[in-house]
Parts: sequence; C-alpha cells; structure tokens
Amino acid sequence: MKKFSIVASASAVALALLALAPARAGHVYGGITDTNLDTVLGAGDALSFVSNTTGAIVTGASQGVQAMSLVTVGVQAGYFQTSNITFTALAGTGLGWAGTGADFSGAYRPASAFAANAGAYIELRIDSVTGPGGAKFSFWDTEVNASGPALTYIIGSSGPSSYWNLTDPELIIGDGAAPLPANPDTGVAYTHPNVAPTLDGLPAGFTWNDVSGPGTAVDPYGHVHGRSFTVDTPGDYTVNYVLHDASGQHPDSQAFAVSYSAVPEPGSVALFTGVGCGVLLLRRRFAPKKS
Repeated sequence: MKKFSIVASASAVALALLALAPARAGHVYGGITDTNLDTVLGAGDALSFVSNTTGAIVTGASQGVQAMSLVTVGVQAGYFQTSNITFTALAGTGLGWAGTGADFSGAYRPASAFAANAGAYIELRIDSVTGPGGAKFSFWDTEVNASGPALTYIIGSSGPSSYWNLTDPELIIGDGAAPLPANPDTGVAYTHPNVAPTLDGLPAGFTWNDVSGPGTAVDPYGHVHGRSFTVDTPGDYTVNYVLHDASGQHPDSQAFAVSYSAVPEPGSVALFTGVGCGVLLLRRRFAPKKS
C-alpha cells in the first residue's frame, strides 16, 4: 500500500508541474477609461484594456502564461503557436445582423458604456518583446497562408511593430431587429461575409462601418477570430501590447504585458522521465531491506 501511495503522489507531482503555466483562453477588450478625470467618458480619455462588464482596467497578468505548442503541419510548421487570446474592441452602438454561424451569431454585442468614441479606429501594436536573443515573435492575421506572418518582431533588433486593426472596417451596424438588406442590383439578401458596395438598400437603423481612413469608422467595434501568435525559438517571452486610435481622439493605452512559454515536445518527455527516476529512487529508499 505504501508503494502505491508513493507512485500516486509522484504522479500528482507530475501533473502539478505540468500545470505550473496555466493559460486563460478568452477575449481581451479595448475601450476607454476616464483618464482626464472629468467624470465623463469621451474624446481625450485614453484607451485601456478593460473589463467589458465593469470598465475596470485589467492587466496582462489576468491571462496567465500562454503555452505555445509546436506546430508540425501546414504553413506554421516548425513554429510554436497560440491563438488563445482574441483582442477585441468594444462596441459603441447596437450591433447585429440576421443569420447563424459561430462567426457572428454570438460575437456581436449591444453597446458598451466603455467603448471608444464613434469614428475611433482602434489598432494594436507590439511595443516590446523580451525572450531569447534573436528569436522571432510573429503575429498572423486571419488569412494564414504561404505568405507567412503579417508582422514579426525580432528580439534584440526590432523596435515597435506595425499596427493591426481591431476595429472591423466591414461590420454591419444596427439594432439587430431587421434582417440583412437585399443587394439593390440583384435583389438577393446579403449574407456574411459579403459587403455591400454602397449604402443603398439598407433598411432603417442599419449602415456599414465603411472605413476608408482614420476617423471614418461609424463604430470602433471589432471582434476578429482566427488570429494567432508564433515564436521560432523555445523559451519564455513577455510581450507588451499597446492600443492606438488612428483617429486621434484617444491617447494610447498603457502597455498590456502577456507572458508566453514555448516548450518543445521532448521537454514533456524529459519531465516524465525525471519523475519516473524519482519514483524509482523513492521505491528503493522505502523498499524493505533484506535480512
């Protein structure tokens, strides 16, 4: 019985060790907080990473350590990848369209009191990355293809990265009560992800975001799935993300520091090998001595 309990305890230790780097999969919301202290949210208040329900400022530590797994097939083969976190810009107006599907039926939300102003175009950038020297930390947009990542930060040589959009330039805005409009040229109702070429034919209460430049967004909202991050070298990383408003209405956010850990598959084998050796040593130590 004692031998069994020792083995069981060692197994528990192994499981605990594997859980030392927890990751929280979910959404991180970009909005604004009352940084100019006039008790009203609006232009001049800085962008912030906030709770979508309370508006409280959140930090990257709330996401835990993001585990990056080695990819063995496809265009990301050879990279360590994670797509656990979806960065999202809060909606300033009611958003919705008729239809079904995971891409949009549950993703669009009612207006948030903590959203950026109308016309704001929210972007995200990587300000800094710490990790193994020379390693490459990359952002991949929704179209993961042979062209590779959308941008790459090389540790030790890169400065702040280019921006990528959080505001969705093609979203449909309305109260969600009316169905999608028909294409005025064909009479056929639009379906996601089709985009109307003009504002013609939209029912009352609906419009297109129709972003053509900073300050032209009807709503700052964006909720894009399918994006991911990779590194090309095993190790531990800390990435500082910053929100930016291309319209100039809101100052940049404070840095949001997210931790990542990329461990090659042999590391797990080594862990269990080490645990196994420990079990053998314990068994020898507690084994009854021969008389």
